[in-house]
Amino acid sequence: MSKAEERAFEVYPKMSRITEPHGIIPADYKSHYIGDANEEKRIGFVEGYRQAEKDLELTWEDVSKIISIDQQVCGTMGISDYTHNHQQAMEEVLKRFKERKVICQHT
Repeated sequence: MSKAEERAFEVYPKMSRITEPHGIIPADYKSHYIGDANEEKRIGFVEGYRQAEKDLELTWEDVSKIISIDQQVCGTMGISDYTHNHQQAMEEVLKRFKERKVICQHT
């Protein structure tokens, strides 16, 4: 089971549907069981989850922006080339990247 499917079951657990004279209602498994009332919701949840993963996936353009920001940050902090391994610099790179990504999404 994928992560998306696991989350879908957490949010929309299996729920029985039964037939009654006035239609289909959620109920226990002892009645006239005709299926899982939450199945369609889980399918939609999984599709939305997978689309969100695609939307959030980094592209080569994103990586290019990250490298550019990294070079700028290192220049301002006086760190030469890629000999650095400073959490502070990486946090600043991440912050600036997120800011640029938001700006690009709004244009």
